[in-house]
Amino acid sequence: MQAIPVLKQFIKDELVPNLDDLDENQSLLEGGILDSLRIMKLVTFIETKFDMQITDEELVPDNFETLISVSKLISNKHEIV
Repeated sequence: MQAIPVLKQFIKDELVPNLDDLDENQSLLEGGILDSLRIMKLVTFIETKFDMQITDEELVPDNFETLISVSKLISNKHEIV
């Protein structure tokens, strides 16, 4: 499953409904798309959708900076399993 389209759709549907467009390289944090509450909602979604656990150590800004970085986190978790 390609993570980026799934993540993009979740963010647009559930977290920021009035968001027009979302680029894979766009900063989710600096752009105000993700804040602490939205990150936790995104983590819950990722854990459910991709059947994985995000550890406290992985809850760092670098892993949630862009859609690409979130997708890499997901891919890396699947490689470990």
